Amino acid sequence: MSLIDKIKEELNRYNKFRTGVLGSKQEKMDVSETYIKNYMRYLLQNGSILEKREMLSGINEQIILSKKIIFTG
Repeated sequence: MSLIDKIKEELNRYNKFRTGVLGSKQEKMDVSETYIKNYMRYLLQNGSILEKREMLSGINEQIILSKKIIFTG
């Protein structure tokens, strides 16, 4: 399973939780590229070490960290 598929699955799971438990009125959430980028950014800032490691291991490109900004090469 690719990294994007895992993120889409997690966002869909969250959407089900949000509508079922929290009673949100919006039933369907479009999982677009923007949501995926925001979710990845959220994980890097607030996720556990295990979540960060799993996400970064799914990236198949070189990762460069410079002045707290991540670049892919």
